[in-house]
Amino acid sequence: MARPGSAPGPALSIVIPTWNSAGSITRAIESITADAAVDLECLVIDDGSTDGTADVVAAIATRDQRVHLTRLGANVGVSEARNRGIEDSRGAWIAFLDADDRILPGGIAALWRAKEDSSVRVVIGQRIITNGDRTWISRAYDRTDIRQPGRKSIQSHPELMYYASIHGKLFERSLVQDLRFDGRVLGDQPWTIGALLRAGPGIEVISDVVYEWFRPHPDRYVEGITAATRAFTDRAADMALRTSVAFEAVSRDVDRLIADGMTGRMIKSVYFHRLVVSDLRVPVDIALARRDPSTGRLFDAVAEFLEHVPPPILAGSELLV
Repeated sequence: MARPGSAPGPALSIVIPTWNSAGSITRAIESITADAAVDLECLVIDDGSTDGTADVVAAIATRDQRVHLTRLGANVGVSEARNRGIEDSRGAWIAFLDADDRILPGGIAALWRAKEDSSVRVVIGQRIITNGDRTWISRAYDRTDIRQPGRKSIQSHPELMYYASIHGKLFERSLVQDLRFDGRVLGDQPWTIGALLRAGPGIEVISDVVYEWFRPHPDRYVEGITAATRAFTDRAADMALRTSVAFEAVSRDVDRLIADGMTGRMIKSVYFHRLVVSDLRVPVDIALARRDPSTGRLFDAVAEFLEHVPPPILAGSELLV
Protein backbone atom coordinates (compact mmCIF):
# COMPACT_ATOMS: atom_id res chain seq x y z
CA MET A 1 0.00 0.00 0.00
CA ALA A 2 1.39 3.40 -0.96
CA ARG A 3 2.37 5.77 1.83
CA PRO A 4 1.75 9.50 1.48
CA GLY A 5 5.16 11.12 1.57
CA SER A 6 3.91 14.30 3.23
CA ALA A 7 2.08 12.57 6.08
CA PRO A 8 3.47 13.27 9.56
CA GLY A 9 5.42 10.41 11.04
CA PRO A 10 4.09 8.15 13.79
CA ALA A 11 5.74 7.83 17.19
CA LEU A 12 6.89 4.25 16.60
CA SER A 13 7.86 2.17 13.57
CA ILE A 14 7.88 -1.63 13.88
CA VAL A 15 9.66 -3.48 11.07
CA ILE A 16 8.73 -7.05 10.10
CA PRO A 17 10.96 -8.73 7.50
CA THR A 18 9.18 -11.69 5.99
CA TRP A 19 9.83 -14.50 3.55
CA ASN A 20 7.31 -17.28 2.89
CA SER A 21 5.52 -16.65 6.18
CA ALA A 22 1.91 -16.86 5.04
CA GLY A 23 1.03 -19.11 7.96
CA SER A 24 2.28 -16.77 10.70
CA ILE A 25 2.36 -13.23 9.34
CA THR A 26 -1.21 -12.41 10.37
CA ARG A 27 -0.48 -13.35 13.98
CA ALA A 28 2.66 -11.20 13.93
CA ILE A 29 0.90 -8.15 12.52
CA GLU A 30 -2.09 -8.47 14.82
CA SER A 31 0.20 -8.64 17.84
CA ILE A 32 1.23 -5.11 16.88
CA THR A 33 -2.03 -3.59 15.72
CA ALA A 34 -3.92 -4.88 18.76
CA ASP A 35 -2.08 -2.28 20.84
CA ALA A 36 -3.87 1.02 20.25
CA ALA A 37 -2.07 2.89 23.03
CA VAL A 38 0.85 3.99 20.83
CA ASP A 39 0.74 5.86 17.52
CA LEU A 40 2.60 3.41 15.33
CA GLU A 41 3.20 2.06 11.86
CA CYS A 42 3.84 -1.58 10.96
CA LEU A 43 6.27 -1.92 8.05
CA VAL A 44 6.23 -5.37 6.46
CA ILE A 45 9.14 -5.93 4.09
CA ASP A 46 8.42 -8.94 1.90
CA ASP A 47 11.66 -10.52 0.74
CA GLY A 48 10.48 -12.22 -2.44
CA SER A 49 7.94 -14.62 -0.92
CA THR A 50 6.44 -17.25 -3.21
CA ASP A 51 3.71 -18.57 -0.90
CA GLY A 52 1.30 -15.64 -0.99
CA THR A 53 2.65 -13.86 2.09
CA ALA A 54 2.58 -10.48 0.35
CA ASP A 55 -1.05 -10.96 -0.65
CA VAL A 56 -1.99 -11.71 2.96
CA VAL A 57 -0.26 -8.53 4.10
CA ALA A 58 -1.81 -6.47 1.31
CA ALA A 59 -5.27 -7.58 2.38
CA ILE A 60 -4.56 -6.57 5.98
CA ALA A 61 -3.19 -3.21 4.83
CA THR A 62 -6.46 -2.39 3.05
CA ARG A 63 -8.23 -2.68 6.41
CA ASP A 64 -5.64 -1.01 8.62
CA GLN A 65 -3.80 2.10 7.47
CA ARG A 66 -1.05 1.53 10.02
CA VAL A 67 0.14 -1.50 8.03
CA HIS A 68 2.39 -0.89 5.03
CA LEU A 69 3.77 -3.46 2.60
CA THR A 70 7.00 -3.19 0.66
CA ARG A 71 7.77 -5.90 -1.91
CA LEU A 72 11.48 -6.37 -2.56
CA GLY A 73 10.94 -8.70 -5.51
CA ALA A 74 14.02 -10.90 -5.42
CA ASN A 75 15.00 -12.67 -2.22
CA VAL A 76 17.91 -10.62 -0.83
CA GLY A 77 17.98 -11.84 2.78
CA VAL A 78 16.70 -10.72 6.14
CA SER A 79 19.47 -8.17 6.69
CA GLU A 80 18.61 -6.21 3.56
CA ALA A 81 14.91 -6.46 4.39
CA ARG A 82 15.55 -4.95 7.83
CA ASN A 83 17.70 -2.25 6.26
CA ARG A 84 14.87 -1.32 3.94
CA GLY A 85 12.59 -1.11 6.97
CA ILE A 86 14.96 1.32 8.66
CA GLU A 87 15.07 3.44 5.51
CA ASP A 88 11.28 3.50 5.20
CA SER A 89 10.57 4.12 8.88
CA ARG A 90 9.21 7.48 9.99
CA GLY A 91 8.79 6.96 13.72
CA ALA A 92 10.94 8.61 16.38
CA TRP A 93 11.47 5.09 17.75
CA ILE A 94 11.92 1.78 15.98
CA ALA A 95 11.46 -1.89 16.92
CA PHE A 96 11.73 -5.19 15.06
CA LEU A 97 9.56 -8.30 14.95
CA ASP A 98 10.21 -11.52 13.03
CA ALA A 99 7.32 -12.84 10.97
CA ASP A 100 6.99 -16.09 12.93
CA ASP A 101 7.09 -14.41 16.35
CA ARG A 102 4.75 -12.05 18.17
CA ILE A 103 4.77 -9.17 20.60
CA LEU A 104 2.87 -10.15 23.73
CA PRO A 105 -0.23 -8.24 24.85
CA GLY A 106 0.83 -5.07 26.63
CA GLY A 107 4.41 -5.45 25.39
CA ILE A 108 4.48 -2.32 23.26
CA ALA A 109 2.94 -0.24 26.03
CA ALA A 110 5.48 -1.56 28.56
CA LEU A 111 8.42 -0.68 26.31
CA TRP A 112 6.90 2.70 25.56
CA ARG A 113 6.44 3.66 29.21
CA ALA A 114 10.09 2.91 29.90
CA LYS A 115 11.36 5.55 27.45
CA GLU A 116 9.55 8.45 29.09
CA ASP A 117 12.83 9.66 30.62
CA SER A 118 14.47 11.73 27.89
CA SER A 119 17.89 10.19 28.61
CA VAL A 120 16.70 6.71 27.61
CA ARG A 121 17.80 5.67 24.12
CA VAL A 122 17.25 1.90 24.18
CA VAL A 123 14.68 -0.13 26.11
CA ILE A 124 15.23 -3.86 26.67
CA GLY A 125 12.29 -6.10 27.57
CA GLN A 126 12.25 -9.77 28.47
CA ARG A 127 11.55 -12.60 26.02
CA ILE A 128 9.94 -16.00 26.27
CA ILE A 129 10.77 -18.93 24.01
CA THR A 130 8.17 -21.34 22.62
CA ASN A 131 8.95 -24.55 20.75
CA GLY A 132 5.41 -25.88 20.41
CA ASP A 133 5.56 -28.13 23.48
CA ARG A 134 6.53 -25.67 26.13
CA THR A 135 7.28 -22.02 26.82
CA TRP A 136 10.06 -20.73 29.04
CA ILE A 137 12.36 -17.82 29.80
CA SER A 138 15.93 -18.80 29.07
CA ARG A 139 18.17 -18.55 32.13
CA ALA A 140 21.25 -19.88 30.36
CA TYR A 141 23.16 -16.62 30.62
CA ASP A 142 22.08 -15.28 34.00
CA ARG A 143 25.51 -14.28 35.29
CA THR A 144 24.83 -10.85 36.81
CA ASP A 145 21.85 -8.64 37.47
CA ILE A 146 21.35 -7.74 33.82
CA ARG A 147 17.74 -8.97 33.92
CA GLN A 148 16.96 -6.66 36.84
CA PRO A 149 15.10 -3.46 35.90
CA GLY A 150 17.10 -0.28 35.79
CA ARG A 151 19.59 1.82 33.86
CA LYS A 152 22.62 0.10 32.38
CA SER A 153 25.38 0.46 29.82
CA ILE A 154 27.70 -1.90 27.98
CA GLN A 155 30.58 -0.54 30.04
CA SER A 156 28.88 -1.24 33.38
CA HIS A 157 27.12 -4.44 32.29
CA PRO A 158 29.00 -5.99 29.33
CA GLU A 159 26.93 -9.15 29.82
CA LEU A 160 24.18 -7.26 27.98
CA MET A 161 25.87 -8.66 24.89
CA TYR A 162 24.39 -12.04 25.79
CA TYR A 163 21.09 -10.42 24.81
CA ALA A 164 22.33 -9.04 21.51
CA SER A 165 19.19 -9.97 19.60
CA ILE A 166 17.11 -7.07 18.29
CA HIS A 167 13.95 -8.74 19.60
CA GLY A 168 12.00 -7.27 22.50
CA LYS A 169 13.84 -3.96 22.29
CA LEU A 170 12.97 -0.37 21.48
CA PHE A 171 15.55 1.89 19.81
CA GLU A 172 15.58 5.65 19.42
CA ARG A 173 15.69 6.01 15.65
CA SER A 174 18.18 8.90 15.68
CA LEU A 175 20.57 6.51 17.43
CA VAL A 176 20.40 3.78 14.79
CA GLN A 177 19.29 5.46 11.57
CA ASP A 178 22.81 5.21 10.14
CA LEU A 179 23.41 1.63 11.32
CA ARG A 180 22.84 -1.16 8.82
CA PHE A 181 22.60 -4.93 9.13
CA ASP A 182 25.34 -6.89 7.38
CA GLY A 183 24.25 -10.18 5.82
CA ARG A 184 27.78 -11.57 6.09
CA VAL A 185 27.75 -11.64 9.87
CA LEU A 186 26.05 -13.76 12.48
CA GLY A 187 22.44 -12.63 12.71
CA ASP A 188 21.76 -9.23 14.21
CA GLN A 189 24.40 -9.18 16.94
CA PRO A 190 26.82 -6.51 15.60
CA TRP A 191 23.91 -4.17 14.78
CA THR A 192 22.39 -4.52 18.25
CA ILE A 193 25.71 -4.24 20.06
CA GLY A 194 26.53 -1.18 17.95
CA ALA A 195 23.29 0.41 19.11
CA LEU A 196 23.96 -0.48 22.74
CA LEU A 197 27.48 0.97 22.55
CA ARG A 198 26.13 4.20 21.07
CA ALA A 199 23.43 4.43 23.73
CA GLY A 200 26.02 4.77 26.50
CA PRO A 201 24.25 4.91 29.89
CA GLY A 202 20.88 5.35 28.19
CA ILE A 203 19.85 1.65 28.24
CA GLU A 204 16.76 0.91 30.31
CA VAL A 205 15.98 -2.72 31.19
CA ILE A 206 12.44 -3.63 32.20
CA SER A 207 11.14 -6.79 33.83
CA ASP A 208 8.08 -7.08 31.57
CA VAL A 209 8.00 -10.06 29.20
CA VAL A 210 7.22 -8.39 25.88
CA TYR A 211 8.26 -10.81 23.10
CA GLU A 212 7.52 -14.43 22.22
CA TRP A 213 10.11 -16.15 20.08
CA PHE A 214 9.00 -19.31 18.30
CA ARG A 215 11.80 -21.76 17.55
CA PRO A 216 11.89 -25.16 15.81
CA HIS A 217 11.29 -28.27 17.85
CA PRO A 218 14.65 -29.65 19.11
CA ASP A 219 13.80 -33.18 17.93
CA ARG A 220 15.05 -32.24 14.50
CA TYR A 221 18.60 -32.22 15.90
CA VAL A 222 18.75 -35.79 17.25
CA GLU A 223 18.97 -37.92 14.12
CA GLY A 224 22.02 -40.04 13.27
CA ILE A 225 24.67 -39.52 10.63
CA THR A 226 22.60 -38.80 7.55
CA ALA A 227 22.55 -36.26 4.76
CA ALA A 228 20.68 -34.02 7.19
CA THR A 229 23.51 -34.42 9.69
CA ARG A 230 26.06 -33.35 7.13
CA ALA A 231 23.85 -30.43 6.17
CA PHE A 232 23.73 -29.43 9.83
CA THR A 233 27.52 -29.54 10.06
CA ASP A 234 27.85 -27.47 6.90
CA ARG A 235 25.46 -24.87 8.32
CA ALA A 236 27.43 -24.86 11.56
CA ALA A 237 30.64 -24.25 9.61
CA ASP A 238 29.01 -21.34 7.79
CA MET A 239 27.89 -19.99 11.16
CA ALA A 240 31.43 -20.23 12.52
CA LEU A 241 32.72 -18.20 9.58
CA ARG A 242 30.02 -15.59 10.17
CA THR A 243 30.98 -15.57 13.84
CA SER A 244 34.48 -14.50 12.84
CA VAL A 245 33.12 -11.57 10.82
CA ALA A 246 30.79 -10.62 13.68
CA PHE A 247 33.64 -10.49 16.18
CA GLU A 248 35.66 -8.28 13.85
CA ALA A 249 32.68 -5.94 13.33
CA VAL A 250 32.01 -5.57 17.06
CA SER A 251 35.73 -5.10 17.76
CA ARG A 252 35.87 -2.22 15.27
CA ASP A 253 32.89 -0.56 16.94
CA VAL A 254 34.45 -1.00 20.38
CA ASP A 255 37.75 0.52 19.20
CA ARG A 256 35.89 3.46 17.69
CA LEU A 257 33.47 4.17 20.55
CA ILE A 258 35.26 3.11 23.76
CA ALA A 259 38.20 5.35 24.60
CA ASP A 260 39.57 3.34 27.51
CA GLY A 261 41.63 0.44 26.20
CA MET A 262 41.14 -1.77 29.26
CA THR A 263 37.38 -1.35 29.11
CA GLY A 264 37.44 -2.11 25.40
CA ARG A 265 39.37 -5.35 25.93
CA MET A 266 36.94 -6.36 28.67
CA ILE A 267 33.97 -5.81 26.34
CA LYS A 268 35.63 -7.81 23.56
CA SER A 269 36.41 -10.62 26.00
CA VAL A 270 32.80 -10.86 27.11
CA TYR A 271 31.62 -10.92 23.50
CA PHE A 272 34.14 -13.64 22.67
CA HIS A 273 32.81 -15.68 25.59
CA ARG A 274 29.26 -15.11 24.38
CA LEU A 275 30.08 -16.28 20.86
CA VAL A 276 31.79 -19.44 22.07
CA VAL A 277 29.19 -20.40 24.66
CA SER A 278 26.05 -19.43 22.78
CA ASP A 279 26.88 -19.79 19.10
CA LEU A 280 29.71 -22.30 18.68
CA ARG A 281 29.63 -24.75 21.57
CA VAL A 282 26.33 -26.46 20.72
CA PRO A 283 27.05 -27.18 17.02
CA VAL A 284 30.57 -28.36 17.85
CA ASP A 285 29.28 -30.65 20.62
CA ILE A 286 26.60 -32.07 18.32
CA ALA A 287 29.09 -32.67 15.51
CA LEU A 288 31.40 -34.51 17.91
CA ALA A 289 28.59 -36.59 19.36
CA ARG A 290 27.48 -37.67 15.90
CA ARG A 291 31.01 -38.56 14.80
CA ASP A 292 30.19 -36.76 11.62
CA PRO A 293 33.00 -37.34 9.08
CA SER A 294 32.42 -33.88 7.61
CA THR A 295 33.37 -32.05 10.81
CA GLY A 296 36.72 -31.02 9.32
CA ARG A 297 35.18 -28.01 7.62
CA LEU A 298 33.51 -26.96 10.87
CA PHE A 299 36.75 -27.12 12.84
CA ASP A 300 38.62 -25.27 10.11
CA ALA A 301 36.02 -22.49 10.39
CA VAL A 302 36.34 -22.41 14.18
CA ALA A 303 40.12 -22.22 13.84
CA GLU A 304 39.75 -19.28 11.44
CA PHE A 305 37.51 -17.54 13.98
CA LEU A 306 40.11 -18.00 16.72
CA GLU A 307 42.82 -16.58 14.46
CA HIS A 308 40.97 -13.25 14.47
CA VAL A 309 40.78 -13.05 18.26
CA PRO A 310 43.59 -11.00 19.87
CA PRO A 311 46.02 -13.18 21.88
CA PRO A 312 45.34 -11.37 25.20
CA ILE A 313 41.66 -12.33 24.94
CA LEU A 314 42.49 -15.94 24.09
CA ALA A 315 45.02 -16.10 26.90
CA GLY A 316 42.48 -14.85 29.41
CA SER A 317 39.71 -17.23 28.40
CA GLU A 318 38.90 -20.29 30.48
CA LEU A 319 36.86 -21.71 27.58
CA LEU A 320 39.89 -23.00 25.71
CA VAL A 321 41.49 -25.05 28.46
